Amino acid sequence: MAQVCGGTTFDFVAERKHETALKILSRAADLWATRGLDSLNVDSAIAVLLCIFFSRSGVSEETRTLESWLSLVTTAREQAETFFPATDSATITKILAELQIEIANAAEQWSLGDPE
Repeated sequence: MAQVCGGTTFDFVAERKHETALKILSRAADLWATRGLDSLNVDSAIAVLLCIFFSRSGVSEETRTLESWLSLVTTAREQAETFFPATDSATITKILAELQIEIANAAEQWSLGDPE
C-alpha cells in the first residue's frame, strides 16, 4: 500500500540513509584514490556506515561530511555492539570481518584508480 500511496516516512528515511551512505562512500573513494589507503581507516568507514544505516535519528545526517561523521563514531565493533546489544560477539565478529573484506577490497581498487 505504501508504494501505491507514494511512500511512507520509513521509505523517505531509508532513501535518505542510502543517499547519505553513497555520498560518504564517494568521499571515501576519493580519499583512497587521491591520498592512498592510509588516508582513511577502513574500520572507521565501516563505523560511519553502521551509524548511518542503524541510527534511529531523523534525516539530518545527509548534511554531514565524512569528516564530521568520523568525529561521531568509535570503532566498527563498538558501533555494532551499540546498535545490536543482544547480538552475540561471534556474530558481530563474522559480520564485521565480511564488511572489512568488502570495503578493503573496494578501497584497494579505488587507490589504484579503479572508479568502480
